[in-house]
Amino acid sequence: MLSSLRSVFRRVSRPRPAARHTAPRRRPVLEVLNGRTLLSGLHFVTSPNVPNAGLNATSAVPNNPNDVWAVGSFINSSTNLLTPLAEHFNGTSWSVVPTPSLPSGTAGQLLSVAAVSSTNVWAVGDNTGPLIEHWNGTKWSIVPTPSVGAAGTLNAVTATPDGDVWAVGAAGGTNLIEHFNGTSWVVVSSPIPRNAHLSSVSGTSSNDVWAVGSAGRSTSDQVQILHWNGQVWSAVPAPSPGLEPFLTSVVALAPNNAWAVGEATLPVNSSESTGQTLIEHWDGSSWSVVPSPNAGGGSPSAANELLGVAAVSANNIWAVGEFLDPNLNNYQTLTEHWDGTSWSVIPSPNATTGHNYLTGVTALSTGDVVAVGGANSPDNQTGTDLILANNEPLGSAPVPPANPPPGPTPSPGIID
Repeated sequence: MLSSLRSVFRRVSRPRPAARHTAPRRRPVLEVLNGRTLLSGLHFVTSPNVPNAGLNATSAVPNNPNDVWAVGSFINSSTNLLTPLAEHFNGTSWSVVPTPSLPSGTAGQLLSVAAVSSTNVWAVGDNTGPLIEHWNGTKWSIVPTPSVGAAGTLNAVTATPDGDVWAVGAAGGTNLIEHFNGTSWVVVSSPIPRNAHLSSVSGTSSNDVWAVGSAGRSTSDQVQILHWNGQVWSAVPAPSPGLEPFLTSVVALAPNNAWAVGEATLPVNSSESTGQTLIEHWDGSSWSVVPSPNAGGGSPSAANELLGVAAVSANNIWAVGEFLDPNLNNYQTLTEHWDGTSWSVIPSPNATTGHNYLTGVTALSTGDVVAVGGANSPDNQTGTDLILANNEPLGSAPVPPANPPPGPTPSPGIID
């Protein structure tokens, strides 16, 4: 039906390196990383059977592992338009929850979700401009957004532990930051570098919030990191290794402990370069690159990127994304773990030999982690119908995929 939906479903709209590969429509895949048995990795969880859909982000209600949300989009078979998608886990199973209809003839998607409580959940994305929706415990509704004077999108939303809610994205080729003041959403001024966008936001309190993304410079990009101190947003210097480095996700644990993940194009040998994982850490004084592994055995065609990060604790952090398997010539899921000393690749399953990926991850109060993404059929022309079950807390005993491909082979990543 459609040759490719990869760019449509991506959380962040930005030019990709030349080695980037596109793939057609995607189906949801919900996976769980058991934080108590880290080396066991991921297992599949039964997810709703939504044709031509993809999930972009997930969020759990604080201190309630039986109240988890995931958002994304699907192709509406009646209109052939991209349509927002919300799915919910109630402690027993995942199900689709209806979202409001968009204006006739318009497409839209949800790119991020943040749960404050069971009756207060925010989701953001885009329609004809920035889109914000709210769950009040009974139904989703569209919330008015400020006029930004240009086509825009909100790529991420977060709620700090003290209930402060922020959303970030881009409009008119520059940063867009919005804040919920308890009554309505307002645009908050921020640094405006050239060709900038923000892809993720996370904070520990109302006066300690981080936003990350990238910004343009001559013929390539540099990472962009902003910080909110309770009064003003300001740019914070950060390393920008390689070509076209960008940050896709950030998680803040404490004022002196935050992590950001993404990708940078770096040499893999004397004559070839490809996308490799990029991980940076804030120690309270400065941001620095932390060595991170790559899957694919060091092949020049094995591009890697990290798309989401979540923290169970300071010594138990997960990052998810995708890597281009040189044997399959398709992207496969990528999962990495920080144990307090180093990052390592943790093998993660794939529903098919087609394009599989993980775009979002969230930590549960039980110490487990939920990751969401999608999977294609082996020929990348249709969505897969394969649905598997997992162990606690989101399913029954784990069921491995039939004839799973071998796990990724780590290779050295970015070293500061």
